[in-house]
Amino acid sequence: MNLRWITLAALVAASCTGLGIASPAGAALANVQWNPLATTGAPPADGGLMAYDAASHQMIFFGGGAVTPGNSYSNETWQLTGSSWTQLSPVNSPSPRQYSSMAYDPATGTIVLFGGSSGGTLSGHTWTWNGSTWSQVTTSTGPSPREGASLAYDPATGTMILFGGLDNSGGYLNDTWSWDGSSWSQMAITSPTSPSPRFLASLAYDPATQTMVLFGGNSAGTDDGDTWVLNTSAGYWLQVPSTPSPLPRNSASFVYDPATGTDILFGGNNPNQGLADTWSWSDGQWTQLSPTQYPSARYGAAMEYNPSLSEMELFGGIAAGSGLPLTDTLTLSATPNPPSQTTPSATNGQLTVNFTPSNLSGSGTVTSFEVFVSTTSGGENYQSTPAATCGAPATSCTVNGLTNGQTYYATVEAVNSVGASPPSNQESVTVGVAPSISAATITGTPSVGQTLTAHSSGVTGTPT
Repeated sequence: MNLRWITLAALVAASCTGLGIASPAGAALANVQWNPLATTGAPPADGGLMAYDAASHQMIFFGGGAVTPGNSYSNETWQLTGSSWTQLSPVNSPSPRQYSSMAYDPATGTIVLFGGSSGGTLSGHTWTWNGSTWSQVTTSTGPSPREGASLAYDPATGTMILFGGLDNSGGYLNDTWSWDGSSWSQMAITSPTSPSPRFLASLAYDPATQTMVLFGGNSAGTDDGDTWVLNTSAGYWLQVPSTPSPLPRNSASFVYDPATGTDILFGGNNPNQGLADTWSWSDGQWTQLSPTQYPSARYGAAMEYNPSLSEMELFGGIAAGSGLPLTDTLTLSATPNPPSQTTPSATNGQLTVNFTPSNLSGSGTVTSFEVFVSTTSGGENYQSTPAATCGAPATSCTVNGLTNGQTYYATVEAVNSVGASPPSNQESVTVGVAPSISAATITGTPSVGQTLTAHSSGVTGTPT
């Protein structure tokens, strides 16, 4: 069992202090912003699946419940290029279905699709997309036919991980499987507990802890709000308590976002209220984000990260309340994460902040750094105009025109095309402390009216 796994366990173990293991600090979060994307065309289906195809550098959308009258399910394959949706015409396709499981497999360079429901009939077939067509993969063993299973890629083992779902008899499942590119293997679970049987749960990989993260789902008609992590190498599930935490839900969108270095969760189905909240998961902790605008409440939306544009893309879903299908496309972009500031330096009338930029630049390149200062602690966070701006790359920035003898509090923000990061940690420094000469020794006997001058040799500032 690796050290990162032990560290994560220490977050929830009462005896962690006795292990001498420091809990990892949660990643400083970027500011995020949802924006509608005006597109031409759109897949006529809700509850379909989307994955980024590295072979074509495009988003691929498949299946779902058809919006077109007279056709209950879809097996159409669509491609999102920039702001244009285009239906593709592959030679082969899976049968029409919804509630399938689909994700990109970097180990094979293909998109993997498993299971799903079509008119009450569940599938246990595995299909792959190679950038131009679908191919069914014949396997000697594999998960039983099911719908609503959770599927995501695990870089730690180079395999796809599938969990749970709903079987033909309406039974809820909690088995765990791995796909190595050609065959399925049921994972031997070594932990004393594991997530309860459920379907429509959300699953994503967390690089910080090298674990798979599972949230929510529906168990026997009741929505779940628990969070579990899976060490795939050890076959070990661990429940992780977190305060705060998203409300119980199923069918939430959940994907790792390299722009922020966190897993992003959006929306989902809760019988008591529509959900349009955005959360991030990092190092064993949930944090609710506060974008100024966001998609309407929905569940079953298709969401995936687009590395070509360094942003998350979300399509459609089912509107909370009305149950009507949605066909809009939105993007989630991010500012850089904040810099880490060290102690500033100060000279006559100026201070220089020193900082280390975050390696998470958000949805774009960092273009500048802004410094905010105040004579009161925390006051710099209320300044609308930076005291100084320095172009990137930079690790320091100087503020001029300050008052000697005054203590200043400073923060730094990194800026990209989306906007400014949250502020760095606060640091303070006193500018150009003015020395005073309280006594002088005079040699000789001055004559009446002679002017005496005191020199401040080796002293900075203006003596008084």
